[in-house]
Amino acid sequence: MSDDIRLPIISPVGPIYTTADTATLLKVSVRTVQRMIRAHQLRSHKVGRVYRILGKDIEAFFTNEAQPS
Repeated sequence: MSDDIRLPIISPVGPIYTTADTATLLKVSVRTVQRMIRAHQLRSHKVGRVYRILGKDIEAFFTNEAQPS
């Protein structure tokens, strides 16, 4: 697998990423992204059997991580 991120799908709500693209952006494994989705740490949308993550949800993940609990 290449470290290059494919261009995201551009939609009216912004860029949409696959779990693999999100893993590359976050520099974690795809399995870690899947765990984050299951733990509701990262918002996603299930389309058929696959998950898609909005660019704004990736940004929100970083904003939420930066705030103290």
